[in-house]
Amino acid sequence: MKLSDKEPHHELHAVVRAGFVAQRTSLHRWCAENGVCRPYCDQVLKGYAAAPKAMALRARLVAAAKVRA
Repeated sequence: MKLSDKEPHHELHAVVRAGFVAQRTSLHRWCAENGVCRPYCDQVLKGYAAAPKAMALRARLVAAAKVRA
């Protein structure tokens, strides 16, 4: 199963954060540079927000983290 097919949960949050760290940056920095509220990103990645815009943000985060999708 591909990462993009997985339901959002704490593992997805950890994988995305690790992807940013591997690029020598952080989820916090990405959020600041893109004008996105960091706690909201946490909610999206952990599955607490599932609206269409949240799903679009989730896709952006996975792509930006360059994790295997």
